[in-house]
Amino acid sequence: ERDEELRVIEQEQFDAQAKRLLQLKKSVVKISNAVHAQNERRRKKQQALEMAQEQEKKDLLSQGFNPYEVFRRRELEEKQEQEKIRAAAMKQMRAEQLLERLGKEDEALRVDEKKRQVEKAEAKAFQREMNGNERRRKVTEYMQKVTIGGQEILDPTR
Repeated sequence: ERDEELRVIEQEQFDAQAKRLLQLKKSVVKISNAVHAQNERRRKKQQALEMAQEQEKKDLLSQGFNPYEVFRRRELEEKQEQEKIRAAAMKQMRAEQLLERLGKEDEALRVDEKKRQVEKAEAKAFQREMNGNERRRKVTEYMQKVTIGGQEILDPTR
């Protein structure tokens, strides 16, 4: 009975591994076919381009032009156009980076200015407190508020 269970388990493991290997093989074949199809399309496109270029070469020769010069000029113009596009993209990127950096600097300046204002106000308040005048002014205000006649000084002789 125990041997039978062991054989069943081994058979299940073998079947599972076989199934995984078959699935792997299917995946590999599918990917391989896709790659071959893509390469074939690329090859056909390149071949059609070469045939068109060969026909254009014959037409240019019949018109008396140098096809290599025409092709080279066209290639240079395409490269220059791509370079212009790349340069414009770089310029745009630099402008965006500059604006971002300026925004960050402005924010930092605002924070620094606010901090300086707070420190200045705190220093002013500290100086007022240390001077003694502020304390006297507060005592006077308090006395005027709590006395009946609004007097600054309590005079027991009156």
